[in-house]
Amino acid sequence: MNNGILKKDDLLGKYRIEKEIGRGAVGVVYKAHDASIDRMVAIKTLLPELLQSDKKDELTLRFQQEARAAARCAHSNILTIYEFSEKEDIPFIAMEYVQGEELKKFLKDFIRFKIQDVVVITQQILAGLKFAHSKQVIHRDIKPANIILLKRKQIKITDFGIARIEDDSAEKLTESSAMVGTPNYMSPEQLNTQPLDNRTDLYSVGLILFELFSRAKTTKNRENKPRGYQLRDDIDLSKDWLKEFIPDEFVRVVYTALQKDLGQRYQNAAQFSAAILKGYKAYLIANEKIRNRQTAPSPIKDNTTTTPVTEVNSTSNHSSPPQSINWSPDILKKLELNLAQFIGPFAKVYVLQHSRLCRSIQKFIEALSNKIPDKKEKETFISIVTESCEGSIPDIVAASNEETSPTQTNAKEFDNSLLEDIEKKLAFFVGPIAKALVLKEINNSHSNSDLYRKLSSYIPIETERSAFLSGIGR
Repeated sequence: MNNGILKKDDLLGKYRIEKEIGRGAVGVVYKAHDASIDRMVAIKTLLPELLQSDKKDELTLRFQQEARAAARCAHSNILTIYEFSEKEDIPFIAMEYVQGEELKKFLKDFIRFKIQDVVVITQQILAGLKFAHSKQVIHRDIKPANIILLKRKQIKITDFGIARIEDDSAEKLTESSAMVGTPNYMSPEQLNTQPLDNRTDLYSVGLILFELFSRAKTTKNRENKPRGYQLRDDIDLSKDWLKEFIPDEFVRVVYTALQKDLGQRYQNAAQFSAAILKGYKAYLIANEKIRNRQTAPSPIKDNTTTTPVTEVNSTSNHSSPPQSINWSPDILKKLELNLAQFIGPFAKVYVLQHSRLCRSIQKFIEALSNKIPDKKEKETFISIVTESCEGSIPDIVAASNEETSPTQTNAKEFDNSLLEDIEKKLAFFVGPIAKALVLKEINNSHSNSDLYRKLSSYIPIETERSAFLSGIGR
């Protein structure tokens, strides 16, 4: 290494440098390898030119404070700090290496986030801040550039370089009269160099929340504004103004988050988080009502022919309970084994599901074949099972309030529209496997709440589980 410039294969303590992965106004970040435990890490050092400047000692202390502040905050939504050290006159922080992009990049590229995305992202930011605040750590520089978005929308809060530890008795690196942070995401009290508490971070989250919804900044460039500049002087913050940018159900949330008066703002991260979830629930309910109005019920024409024996008696009372079919175990096994050749172990789940929905063997085979994506394989499956099940017409067992079939299980019958809605909401968090998970659990669930609980267990991130359960009305 030369004058603090690190190159591939240089050693900094026990860390072997692989490549530079980021650079800011003060520091540079490298991807490195810790051979002692075979782990990839991120190494943050001062910029080479600053290592030679008279600011080195102050910035080294700030590096050390960043490590101390972040080390207090061992949380899944905060980037983990491993150590602070100084080798060969280069101070550095070794921290968790993650593969993701700054939230700033998505906003800069005008990526439009779904409402669910906004909720999941902000819930995680607030979860991380709630933990940091409980450890007496105020970040003071919450902004999109310090939020890393990983796969499956997990986030990590980074850069505690100007964080303040409230119970720190050591000499403060920043005097009360100095303005620190990023002006475009500062609270009014931070811009005016007034005393700060956890609510300054929450204000910054409010700005990010607005920006995620609208893809528009709430403020103009403020770097050149005079010291006494008040944040909201460049816009008229009102609920009517906010409605131009964000969904109605979240207007009150953002409006409260961006209040100048600290007493009118959310007082802690938990309160802010609960308000967002309440807004999301209202949003889902409102949109469900709109969909219901737009999709008026209409007769469904079925042009396919079915075997007369398997049809419901047209002279029966329409108010009587629907009829179900007692499929023979032999037919179910044949269908499962043949379907499994094309889609694997989920065949059993689909067979069980459609055995309760289909009233003819033709419909049963057609429904199962739709689970096979390849057209030729689909045709092969239909040909095989049609031949093997030929002549196997099951008995119809009429369901009644007085009589229960001996083979009937205690599993609850779920409405198809409800299942489709749950599947869509679950898919947001777990992807296309949601359908299979829903089909699997409906056969083991005895109530809506039982089903919701079981499905939520497949979502690994706690804040996402909460968002899912809130979205379905739990």
